[in-house]
Amino acid sequence: MSIGFFSLFTFNFFVVLALVVLWARQSRPAKEDPRLSRGLQLLQSKIAVLEDLSDRTDTQVKQLTQILDERGKGLQSKMVQAEETLMKIEQSMRKTLDVAEIFQDKVPHQEILERNQQSKYVQAAKFANSGQSVDEILAKIDLPRSEVEFIAKVNREDLTFNPELLPEWAKNKRVDDVFQAPKTDLSSLQQIEAGFKRAVREVADLEKQAKPTIRSVKFPRIIVDRAQLSRTVIED
Repeated sequence: MSIGFFSLFTFNFFVVLALVVLWARQSRPAKEDPRLSRGLQLLQSKIAVLEDLSDRTDTQVKQLTQILDERGKGLQSKMVQAEETLMKIEQSMRKTLDVAEIFQDKVPHQEILERNQQSKYVQAAKFANSGQSVDEILAKIDLPRSEVEFIAKVNREDLTFNPELLPEWAKNKRVDDVFQAPKTDLSSLQQIEAGFKRAVREVADLEKQAKPTIRSVKFPRIIVDRAQLSRTVIED
């Protein structure tokens, strides 16, 4: 009886001791693996670097986009100015041609020739009064020598007419000049064209600079040893 009771007591004691040991092991906090901690720290640092590079790339892209937009607006304004200048030139040329046609219709061709001849006489008289010789006057004006000599003789000292009272057509070297379309000053149009081409080149250069800048941003590669992490988790 005593032996069986002792055996049962011993068995129960070992069972209770085993249960206490198992409970202690289960309730004990698991130790943190240093390899897993280092892996997580490395992963966090890589993520921070990625976020910083992403922010800087976004800022550069926004700046380049803003510059391209400004250049585009400048190009549009240059194009508008060029179109306005061309319209003004066309209107000026159209008005000049209209006026020339009106004068040609009103003034007969024979009268124009007579006015040209009279204008030559006036110019020869002015040259003679200014002290030029007959040969010099003949080199500039197509008139017979006898007429030039007579004009030079009577107008050498004083002009036989008042230059201020001459009609407008007589003040020109040729009456045909009145009907010629005035030369349009294209300097402003050339300046606009040069500015337009310069702006186009600047935009093209900015686009070329933008592409390698965006491509040059290299994102770091995050290499995580999955086998190591899974093995660590299984061991825990």
